[in-house]
Amino acid sequence: MSARSVQPTAPSPFSTKRPGVSESHHQDTVGNASLPYSKPDHPPFCSQSCARRTIKLLLASNQKLLDSQLKMIEQIERRATEREDCANKRAEAAEHQVQELEALLLRKTPVRNTMPTIPNQ
Repeated sequence: MSARSVQPTAPSPFSTKRPGVSESHHQDTVGNASLPYSKPDHPPFCSQSCARRTIKLLLASNQKLLDSQLKMIEQIERRATEREDCANKRAEAAEHQVQELEALLLRKTPVRNTMPTIPNQ
């Protein structure tokens, strides 16, 4: 058997023909979709309706993607807000501790006379 006598049994993966669509229909719908159909068995603007359906599916897919990204952004913002609130509470608690320590130090420190003492002669 020579290589020339072997016929492919499956359609080429590079074929532009869609499975289940007649060759004449395929030729009429490829290229400029605005050309009028010459055969009565072809639905008018078939490729445009397919394009609309594809666009609707793409829009729905994009909307789902945008919704999921929006949810992720909202979660990130919520976490950032929670972290900021937690940091603010820690800062307030630290400030309160500093004030308590300052008050404690003032009570424990003896009050010194700031006036210079005059030695007795």
